[in-house]
Amino acid sequence: MEKNNDLSKTKGLSLGAKLVLIISTLVFISLVSITFLVQFFMSDTTSANAEITTLEKTNETASTTEKQISSIRANTSLMLELLSISGSSQVLSRQTTSFFFERNPDIAAVIIPEEQELINTRFFISNEIESELVNRFLTAHTSEIQRATEGETFILNAAPVFELQVLAYLFPWREGGKDQAVIIFFSSDSLSETYGTSTTSVTYLINGDADILIHPDIDLVMAGTNASKEKIIEIMNTKRTEIHHH
Repeated sequence: MEKNNDLSKTKGLSLGAKLVLIISTLVFISLVSITFLVQFFMSDTTSANAEITTLEKTNETASTTEKQISSIRANTSLMLELLSISGSSQVLSRQTTSFFFERNPDIAAVIIPEEQELINTRFFISNEIESELVNRFLTAHTSEIQRATEGETFILNAAPVFELQVLAYLFPWREGGKDQAVIIFFSSDSLSETYGTSTTSVTYLINGDADILIHPDIDLVMAGTNASKEKIIEIMNTKRTEIHHH
């Protein structure tokens, strides 16, 4: 009888151990499954949040860029109108120009071909470059200047000529019944600070020809790199062409 009792206990212990093992295994599988599901949904949520954050950052950068460029144009237009009003008064013209460049130190020059050539001497001295670079750039972009005279507005990368982060902003100007173009050369250093690289994206600025104007990798700007072969740019150009055709 004792042997039978011992055998029964042994079997009972074995069955209990098996039950514990089975239950433990089920609990482990459940925990693993729950952990996987949590990580899966958290990953989706994190990815979605990252995309939202990137979009918000991009919109903020675009808004800042638009405001600064609009401000540059507005301030320059006001200065040119004041110069027009001052007429032949050389003293008033010099005071107006000097005050303008003091308030806008990032602007290197304002040019109306064959009419006005306003140079911010302090900008060129502080950056140890020659103001002759302005004429060199203008000579190389006569077709774009003509297009601006005819009504187009655009921005060109002047960094390869100036060897600084400088942009040239061209827009039409009409004075005394004559169609002209204004070219503003300005430093993009302050704007560049709003552009950057994250773990999910790179924010940069291009013009209508896909020339890189501002980029976290300054070497691309200095080299006058064109991004038209980038996949995202090709898609954008395709969409733009479709819109124009419709």
